[in-house]
Amino acid sequence: MRRSDNFQLACSEFLLASPLFPVAAGMVCGVVVASTTKCSINVLLTGLILSTLLLSISTTLRSGHPATLWGIIFIGGLCAGGILERRANAPPPLDSVAYQATEWGRFVRLRGTVVDRPTVRAPSEEWLGPFWRWMHAQTHTNFLMDVDGGETDGKFLAASGRVRVTVSEAMLDLEAGERVEILGELLTLSPARSRNPGSFNWGEYLRRQGVVARLACDGAANVRRIDRIHDTLASQAVEAVRRWSTAWLTNDLAKGEVDDANFLNVMVLGHRSEFDRKLDRAFSRCGAAHFVAVSGSNVAMLMSAVWLACRCLRWNRRRGAWLMLTAVVLYSLATEPRAPILRATVIGVLYCLSLILRKPTSGLNWLSAAAIVLIVIDPQSIFDAGFQLSFVAVLGVTQLAPAMSRCARDFRLGVAQLIRRVSGESDAVDDDDALSVSAKQSKLNLSARAAMRTVREVFIVSTSAWLATLPITLHYFQHPQLWGPISTIILWPLMTAMMTLGGLKILIAPLSSTLAGFVGRLLSWIDVGIVRCVDLLSALPGAGLVWRPLPALVIGLYYISLTIFILHFAGKYREARRKDTKDPLGVMGRPAGSVSLSRATVAFSYRSASRWMLIFSFSMTFVAWAYWRTGIRPREELRITVLAVGAGLATVLKLPDGSVDLYDAGSSGSYDVGTTTIQPYLRNEGVDRVARAYISHADTDHFSGLPGLQEELEIGEAIINPMFRRGVPIRSAAHSLLQFLETHGTPVREMDLRRRKWSEGGAEFELLWPEPSIGKELSDNDSSTVFRVSYKGHSILLTGDIEDFAQRALLSQGDLHADVLVLPHHGSVRRSTKEFIEAVGATILIRSSGQAMAATVNGLPNLVNGEDIFNTADMGAITVVLDAGGVRTVKR
Repeated sequence: MRRSDNFQLACSEFLLASPLFPVAAGMVCGVVVASTTKCSINVLLTGLILSTLLLSISTTLRSGHPATLWGIIFIGGLCAGGILERRANAPPPLDSVAYQATEWGRFVRLRGTVVDRPTVRAPSEEWLGPFWRWMHAQTHTNFLMDVDGGETDGKFLAASGRVRVTVSEAMLDLEAGERVEILGELLTLSPARSRNPGSFNWGEYLRRQGVVARLACDGAANVRRIDRIHDTLASQAVEAVRRWSTAWLTNDLAKGEVDDANFLNVMVLGHRSEFDRKLDRAFSRCGAAHFVAVSGSNVAMLMSAVWLACRCLRWNRRRGAWLMLTAVVLYSLATEPRAPILRATVIGVLYCLSLILRKPTSGLNWLSAAAIVLIVIDPQSIFDAGFQLSFVAVLGVTQLAPAMSRCARDFRLGVAQLIRRVSGESDAVDDDDALSVSAKQSKLNLSARAAMRTVREVFIVSTSAWLATLPITLHYFQHPQLWGPISTIILWPLMTAMMTLGGLKILIAPLSSTLAGFVGRLLSWIDVGIVRCVDLLSALPGAGLVWRPLPALVIGLYYISLTIFILHFAGKYREARRKDTKDPLGVMGRPAGSVSLSRATVAFSYRSASRWMLIFSFSMTFVAWAYWRTGIRPREELRITVLAVGAGLATVLKLPDGSVDLYDAGSSGSYDVGTTTIQPYLRNEGVDRVARAYISHADTDHFSGLPGLQEELEIGEAIINPMFRRGVPIRSAAHSLLQFLETHGTPVREMDLRRRKWSEGGAEFELLWPEPSIGKELSDNDSSTVFRVSYKGHSILLTGDIEDFAQRALLSQGDLHADVLVLPHHGSVRRSTKEFIEAVGATILIRSSGQAMAATVNGLPNLVNGEDIFNTADMGAITVVLDAGGVRTVKR
């Protein structure tokens, strides 16, 4: 048969096996293209109509090459995805509250309906760190509201749109479905770009939820209940299922070594808001975060348990599929309504329907169907990390795992043949005979070999999922999670037992409290076992390894190599299939559509070509990765980044030799700046160690992020000046910081004020303040460490929170010149501020503040005399580079 005929047959088999794949691939590409270009919706609609007509004509006339049909379907899906994206991102209607919102707030009175269950967040160590008692944080109630009217400036406002409401008080009795009237400040969403590189983009997240503005309300007194919209029977039933499931799962569990109730709520029912952050980080470090996400892995464990029960009962496939479908639907109703569980439910339901309808269970086809459904619901979801991880992981399991199994089998056969050749035995034995001989020579019994085979297959599946998702994991989380496959093998039996017993407890709790109590004790033991395993796995070498996100070229080559790998071993599978069935085409007698992508894509022979393509692609990927890794070598530059932390200061100094120092790391905001801002930025830069952390003075907004940072990254030492300890009360945040650092193994060193100059990492440091001879008892602000960092003839001056006394003392010393000045005390103005700025003579002024320049009324804009001033509240993180070429800011 000619090669063109083989290729045509391959295309035909692929379309029959996975007709929805080109549609889903086209829709994904269409959403991406429409979001990055200005393609008109009319052009997309015309393309969709033309592709539909061409497909109809080709189908009616039974003409056209299968590859051409594939292209037509792909183009149609691309146009459809673009149209969906354009409609989702269409400008809001003229009455939208988005047009009434301002950056710094506008007082309005809005009426609307509460969409989701309000969440109450109180100040605690979990959210704010160990200094939460000294931070100005309030209890907040957050919820979404669909606006249907309001008023502003005493005038009626015909408004619509969804807003995120934050009430600065606990509202425990507010429920979804209530109509309320709220007086507050209407604010715009944060910019689409994250304010700090690597940080979570809350503005983009809210936009994907359909939110158009924020509404800040001072207290519960400004929230007036109007009435309640009665829930439908379906919504009442869903709420009852969730309430009963939670109660029956955790009603008789008490706190012991592990908080069993919260742990089960998270791991079984997906109540992520109740999960301990330290344990969450431990799961992430050991590569087992997919168990916490309550998504595909949980649904797969549930379906496996149900299917095993059906096999034990000797039920047929259709009856088992009905039971699996029922279990998946009920589980989705009982869990917290989140995107990962929705994706997993859609995939599970489609798989069960394929069994019930006796349709081929093509993994690629029902995965494509799930992607189409989710894109229709929310086109922007493809940019979500959970969406990408879910589908790429399933592709790895369904497409890469069979190829890896075949590769492992070929490797074992090659080793067996090599042993026979070395021993002088004949190697004229086919694959099956070699395996049987190897099995006979094994001293393990049959059950042991079966167990080893199961472990091997689980390892291959988990490794396939890990390899498929590795670039995405690095891009979003900067953790390669090297122990992910091993963690999956160890935790999978425990997690399956917990899921099974958890579901069993929910079922039997209404019938027998005695049996439910017995199952509850078993669950408690399993909880302890899981937590201990996670703690051990997260402590393994390399668990906390941090990499920078891979460049696009390396990612592209990586996935091309995986695709060629799949096709190469898929072709080997087809050759074996033809040999076994004596069918030259490998498809005779098989129902249409029963061939998966891994078996049908390579119908033509390309034995040597595919082998060389595989070697070449992996070589190019390795070369590109090695070049990228060696390219991350220390540059001859000093890079300073002032992060946007609101009212506070966090400065990262990347020295010429590649080491990293911090000058302050804190904020007075109502969040843990270490875990939410500083740590993600350092991970994004590929930094896993901070050499030195300089703490300028004993104010919380300059060190509150260090504990959260120290839990994930290594800090070589914390450096303070002698003034830091003076007058610090025992019950203070500064004293607690010193205790925390010493307890967690980070040495604290006091500077020697007599040592005024030193070198670190290729840069020159000069201590300007405090002076060693200072006899006056200074205030916290005036005791700030001030030093100048110089490199290649250029310098930056870091000033902490110094005020009049320290500024005038520095002015009397003279020689304050620097090219870059981080303004003292977040840009506050004192009598000496103008003279101080003029004495420094910086061309770049940086202000770390939570106040925009447009809202600044202290006179600072009038003092800069036209020099460049950069404000983190307006611009986000600010990076300045000092090198032989001069001083420049880096745009993000």
